[in-house]
Amino acid sequence: MSEERTGSARGLVALAVVALTVVVGVGALVTLVVGHQRSGTWFSTGDAARVPGEQVRGKVKATAEQFCLRVDDFDGGDPDAYRKGVTALLTTKYKAEFNSQFEQIEKLGIQSGQKGQGSIKATGIQDLDADSATVLVAHDNTITSAQGTVQRHHRWAVSLVKVGSRWLVDDFTQVS
Repeated sequence: MSEERTGSARGLVALAVVALTVVVGVGALVTLVVGHQRSGTWFSTGDAARVPGEQVRGKVKATAEQFCLRVDDFDGGDPDAYRKGVTALLTTKYKAEFNSQFEQIEKLGIQSGQKGQGSIKATGIQDLDADSATVLVAHDNTITSAQGTVQRHHRWAVSLVKVGSRWLVDDFTQVS
């Protein structure tokens, strides 16, 4: 008779272990589903939930690309339009620096027949958080003047900051 009790005791223990495993598994599944409904992500480590989405990444890349194109697209016959187009994408701090540098260029003289045309070759985000980003942009520009045509190849790291709801250029550096 003691063998029967031992066999039934083992069966009850096994049944209890299986039941406990099922309860824990269902609890974990419910936690995962509820967490997904709240955050929109299946597995969040905290940092992953703060990674900017594709829409933000697109805005950051578009701003950096526009900055490079506006710097490259130059019409010597209308330097005021050039300045206005570029400075529209700059932070207040960087706008002051750009205007100072552009004034020096104007003092040297701008050829009215000189024109520049840019093209974007590649863009990639190096660093991005909620309010700042660094975007690498490979772009070329062709400058045409009375002296001839020159093609230049640029690789810039464009630093952006979020001001209100807009991404603006705060600096850039040549990387190659």
